[in-house]
Amino acid sequence: MKTWFCPLALPRHSGGSGDPLRTSLQPPAQQECTTLLDNRAAGFRALVPVGSHRSPRRWPAPAVSGKTDHRCVQCVEECSPVYTAVFQDPPPQGRCGAPTGRAMKNRFVVLGLVAVALVFVIIALCIWLPYTSRKPDHVYSRAAVATDAKRCSEIGRDILQEGGSVVDSAIASLLCMGLINAHSMGIGGGLFFTIYNSTTRKAEVINAREVAPRLATTTMFNSSKDSEEGGLSVAVPGEIRGYQLAHQRHGRLPWARLFQPSIELARHGFPVGKGLGMALVSKQEVIEQTPALCEVFCRQGKVLREGEIVKMPRLADTLEILAKEGAQAFYNGSLTAQIVKDIQEAGGIMTVKDLNDYRAELIENPMSISLGDSTLYVPSAPLSGPVLVLILNILKGYNFSPKSVATPEEKALTYHRIVEAFRFAYAKRTMLGDPKFVDVSQVIRNMSSEFYASQLRARISDGITHPTEYYEPEFYIPDDGGTAHLSVVSEDGSAVSATSTINLYFGSKILSRVSGILFNDEMDDFSSPQFSNQFGVSPSPANFIKPGKQPLSSMCPSIIVDKDGKVQMVVGASGGTQITTSTALVYALGPPLPAPLSLPLFWGCADLLAAVSLQAIINNLWFGYDVKRAVEEPRLHNQLLPNTTTIEKDIDQVVTEGLKTRNHYMEVTPTFIAVVQAVSRTANGWAAASDSRKGGEPAGY
Repeated sequence: MKTWFCPLALPRHSGGSGDPLRTSLQPPAQQECTTLLDNRAAGFRALVPVGSHRSPRRWPAPAVSGKTDHRCVQCVEECSPVYTAVFQDPPPQGRCGAPTGRAMKNRFVVLGLVAVALVFVIIALCIWLPYTSRKPDHVYSRAAVATDAKRCSEIGRDILQEGGSVVDSAIASLLCMGLINAHSMGIGGGLFFTIYNSTTRKAEVINAREVAPRLATTTMFNSSKDSEEGGLSVAVPGEIRGYQLAHQRHGRLPWARLFQPSIELARHGFPVGKGLGMALVSKQEVIEQTPALCEVFCRQGKVLREGEIVKMPRLADTLEILAKEGAQAFYNGSLTAQIVKDIQEAGGIMTVKDLNDYRAELIENPMSISLGDSTLYVPSAPLSGPVLVLILNILKGYNFSPKSVATPEEKALTYHRIVEAFRFAYAKRTMLGDPKFVDVSQVIRNMSSEFYASQLRARISDGITHPTEYYEPEFYIPDDGGTAHLSVVSEDGSAVSATSTINLYFGSKILSRVSGILFNDEMDDFSSPQFSNQFGVSPSPANFIKPGKQPLSSMCPSIIVDKDGKVQMVVGASGGTQITTSTALVYALGPPLPAPLSLPLFWGCADLLAAVSLQAIINNLWFGYDVKRAVEEPRLHNQLLPNTTTIEKDIDQVVTEGLKTRNHYMEVTPTFIAVVQAVSRTANGWAAASDSRKGGEPAGY
């Protein structure tokens, strides 16, 4: 039987087996249409006749309009014929005329609620999406390790949880980094430790940088290629001697225990990470054409890609020997003869005596600078601590704060001043050298003098940059290469900042097919009298080659301590001459230190490394950025020679436009400017940041 149903508001659902409208009821006497039935179960309202039954659900009606009771339904044409058997089909929209006032009111209420809900959803998305796109914050209540590889940070954390010291953690992590980022560092290279002991409240530096072999001469290189790859480019490695001295002074766990995680990684393999993957692509041709390198880093003659497994079984054997026999195995033991043979067969001049005589150096009174109530500890020459100190002293006079980057005008001016400070500092860096061979005491005194810095600051023009000669560079220093850095803080508040290197990507390109060691090309960091740079500036005599001498470096592992002797920040960078400026920027952009200190994120310790380290400091301490933002913030770099400001592609356009209007020549780097690892004290614990540029991730507990 056909029935007629005339809703005043369309049904909100299509019915179902339990729909009360399917229940057959006796139709009431058709008298008056005055009762408004609100059937919540069915989701509709209907005007129904009043009769003996007060709440009928349905009633029969004629199918012909002429027989329709118009007292109950205005007209057949405005109603919807509904067949009981197919009730799941809703009535056609608009067949029952306009809704009543009450229905209209309810409709407006519903629409209002929907609008309010949409507003809340939009607000929630605006808050949630940026949050989820951010890198996760890593804050640990007791201890933290920040390296450029997640697995290495975890190894360092595990060592701390076993009761190891901050130095134990650093050594175990560095051994791991020498595998996962083998293109940047390893036991065939050298390093610097900056160590802070919270018990004695003293800082010290361990210098384990490579030295020139005994047979090296000032004029030994006829071309730059000779100093970049091959046996002549290899300086005497210091990495293992550095580990030995640090462990003797501060180690708790057995020496062999620190090697075990890396032995397992090397033997069983690990996925190629972001940093190593990029390096393999950039050096693909030379690796695929060098059998020893390709044997480790290729599959079927092609370099490995990110995510593929790399194994180093020969290096695993070497690490086992070092774990059992100690550092002597490398310098005067079972590994020594093979190391010398590998280098000499590649055209090198290193001898057994070079290895026998190598010693790491302890520096008990490292370079320091007062930053308000805090103290910054850095290595001095031949590292770039003096460069970092000079930049910070120049910039301190501007009293930078978060307001310095609050408006477009202020931010543009602030970054111009930072770049100008870089340029003056790098002009003076060209006079530095190994203090055991060159008297650089007066140069260092000047670079650490606030009065000298104020004189240079007075020469900075806020409206314009100047030609290269305005900054008075004395000599030319060659760029140094890639490195790796870690920052560690232990439960007792002690800290280690360590930077290690084999110089350029894959060092000398000599990988031993016996020991698995990849050797450095650190001789390329020296200056040679035959080579002037493309700008016509003479090479620096302070950095000429001499037997046993260490070349100038950009590395600058740094630690900041407050007036109570508590560590505030541990920071450093990797990436050649951009290290110093990057380190400095992290300091400046990060959370502010206690008054009156406020630092910037632009500093590190040698050209790029010093620049990047400095930027980390500036961002963190002066601009008030949290440590993660301070590390991730897009960076810039200028080392005077060349006269170019290099910027990362995502840097604020306000900065680039402001520099352009001041006549800075700029280039956008196709990759990134150095890599920073930092740990900073906060109210909630240790905030650790590993730079995503290299795919690192911190760990802690």
